[in-house]
Amino acid sequence: MPELCTTCSLAGCGLRVGLSKYFGKEAVFGGVLTAGDADGVRWQMHATGSFGTPTSQPEISALGDSSLLLSWTADDDRELAALVCRGMQCLRAAGIPGVTGIVPGFASLAVHFDLVRVSVSQMQRVISEQLGGTSSVIPVPVRRIRIPVCFDASVSPDLGEVSQFAGRSVRQCVDLLCRTVFSVRMIGFSPGFPYLTGLPECLAIPRRSTPRVKVPAGSLAVGGGQAGIYPEESPGGWHLIGRTNVKLFDVKRDVPCLLEPGDEVQLFEIATLTPECGNHL
Repeated sequence: MPELCTTCSLAGCGLRVGLSKYFGKEAVFGGVLTAGDADGVRWQMHATGSFGTPTSQPEISALGDSSLLLSWTADDDRELAALVCRGMQCLRAAGIPGVTGIVPGFASLAVHFDLVRVSVSQMQRVISEQLGGTSSVIPVPVRRIRIPVCFDASVSPDLGEVSQFAGRSVRQCVDLLCRTVFSVRMIGFSPGFPYLTGLPECLAIPRRSTPRVKVPAGSLAVGGGQAGIYPEESPGGWHLIGRTNVKLFDVKRDVPCLLEPGDEVQLFEIATLTPECGNHL
């Protein structure tokens, strides 16, 4: 099965996805990539937008001896997220010699590099040149990935509590979650864990006062105004409201993390889980 890529003219932009690693079959319909696993669960990717080159220079500071931290500020949180994502794509596209990693956070980028190949001052100068003041548009597609989630009571122990907090029925909460288009703000906490912004305000319940020692892999959770999906079993303090059978992180794949900052995520409901994620707490 061939490797497919959303339309992108940037070498090294990091958006190439080997879908044969994720799915059993795939098809392309008029620019929308739709794929399904062996159980018929549907996925889509859309080339829905582009990022402009950052128009505001970040503050650049040292982060250890071989890394630099790029920090932005903005009045609007969405603008801040866009600045970080634009900076990430711009630097990835530049293919700067000596760079070993570009790691985005909520308001910053960490740029790691090889001191044998490039000095700190040289790297700082190159970064400033790359991010400096042009307003041209870089044609980078925004992936929208639809993730199947089971909201059955057996895998959503906190959904009732969340619905009470929201002042809505469980059914209304599920429908609202599935209508929401989330944005992947960063990957962290554990390999492949996506911090998803865009959670409706009525569902922004505070984190649990007592964290769980074990949260099952694939658990969809909300806490502190964000949503997230636990890639592996781990401790966690967010409210569990569903579970997916999608593997978000797999070291055997060419690209281990399924999601990356800048992606859009939309949930859709399924009645039951396949065995991969189990069906127990």
